[in-house]
Amino acid sequence: MEKAHDHIHICIPSYKEKDISLTLESLQACESNGLNIRVTVLVNESVNADFATQELNQKTLKDLEEFRLKYPLFPLQYYFLSLPVKSAGVGHARKLLMDRAALQFRKLDKNGLIVALDADTIVSPNYLSSISNYFSKNNKEAASIFYEHPLDSCRIIEYEFHLRYYNSMQYHAGFPFAIHTVGSAMACTSESYLKKGGMNKRKAGEDFYFMQKFIKDQVCGNITETTIVPSSRSSDRVPFGTGRAILKYEDQSYKATTYNPTSFSILKAFNENIAKHYPDYKVKLTPNEKLNEFLLSIHFNDKFIECLQHTKEKSAFLKRFYQFFDAFTLMKCLHYLREEYPDVEIKDAATYYTNQFYKSPFHSIKEVLVKLREEERYRLEHLM
Repeated sequence: MEKAHDHIHICIPSYKEKDISLTLESLQACESNGLNIRVTVLVNESVNADFATQELNQKTLKDLEEFRLKYPLFPLQYYFLSLPVKSAGVGHARKLLMDRAALQFRKLDKNGLIVALDADTIVSPNYLSSISNYFSKNNKEAASIFYEHPLDSCRIIEYEFHLRYYNSMQYHAGFPFAIHTVGSAMACTSESYLKKGGMNKRKAGEDFYFMQKFIKDQVCGNITETTIVPSSRSSDRVPFGTGRAILKYEDQSYKATTYNPTSFSILKAFNENIAKHYPDYKVKLTPNEKLNEFLLSIHFNDKFIECLQHTKEKSAFLKRFYQFFDAFTLMKCLHYLREEYPDVEIKDAATYYTNQFYKSPFHSIKEVLVKLREEERYRLEHLM
């Protein structure tokens, strides 16, 4: 099958959007010389959607038609679906779009690129060319695209800090899967999409579970030459995620928190012992009793021995080990450790990170976030 990094299908689910034209205008302004682009929008709602949702979705359909009339050469397709109550949500909508794109590429006998974007996200002018260039130069099946929210409120600053702090703390603790999984910032090849079983129908977190298929097999990279800008608005459309996190701030007593840095220190020592004592599984890999309780609950010793038995060298062992102790297991572990090491407020985590890694005084969460962005982009471009 022909590799076709110049064939890109952008998939945009739309639900209760107020102005999808901002996203489409940013796509229309992209550099696309030599690229074969297709953009498909699925306006969707549950079969029992309330009147306000139906009204917004009808407005979106009108906006889409007006955009198509304004830019008749822009490769836009759109359609509307009412989804069953049980499965209605962003995961199902993404799946329908991405399945359709993958099958179209297969009919054309091309291994094209499928890109997930949201209907409230702005893209940089080099968005399309950067995605194409990345896959043409790197032997990867998927990629996470660099994102930056507009830092227009303390709420989004704290939320994005949490995301980048969590990602960076994974990296510093020695985990090989410190890659963001943001639904509006994902891309993959069409054949790998089919090979990995496609998107799931989750109402939230669909991006995390989808990207882990690639991350745990170490076939997911990072596109850093371009940047997308997701919306910083509050939203009740999903059970968790950016919009839901921002919505929580409407409660004046709400204090944003993140994982305790002590938990990552414990896991860092755990990772170092695994590498240092390979291949001896009899060594006590952690002196921390709470972590030992968690390892016992996931039958860690049996899995560890299985990893040893099926590999002949350290690099192969570590790859197999982190397929077992993957990002989902890490998250479950951190939640278990919470019982003894409770979450900390965002300001305290930012102070810790500044003191630990920047060796400079803490001034503001925004300042630390900007440094985190710079650190992460540099690391992705030079170290990984």
